[in-house]
Amino acid sequence: MNNNIKLLFITNPAANKDYDLDKTIDNLGLHKVIRVEGSKAAIKEFVDASKSQPFSATLICELPQKEELELLKALIEIDPDQYIFLLYQDVTAEKVLSAIKHGASGVLNAPFTPEKIRLELEKYSLLREERRVV
Repeated sequence: MNNNIKLLFITNPAANKDYDLDKTIDNLGLHKVIRVEGSKAAIKEFVDASKSQPFSATLICELPQKEELELLKALIEIDPDQYIFLLYQDVTAEKVLSAIKHGASGVLNAPFTPEKIRLELEKYSLLREERRVV
């Protein structure tokens, strides 16, 4: 996997402690991971990064639904090509449909393993490369 990926990891501290996502993300061996808590910090970090070295991908973990959808909208307005996927402890068809409808690139359900997240990032890397060629 391309470990030049720069990842923005947006967490809900209450949800993150339930399945030790920090350790999982650390085990990906990525070039750079920026962790922020909540949407306000995420938008600031995203805007700052977009001025110099944009994020390769963004993970959003279990934010309250309204906050999550507002964050998706804001991030997509800043960078429409950003790959954003949502992590859920318990995913439902309604959550998936809502996430995709609001611009998410993908949804992952627990258990979260480095391999599962790595596969999503590799899929994204291939898609991004294809876009550059076209």
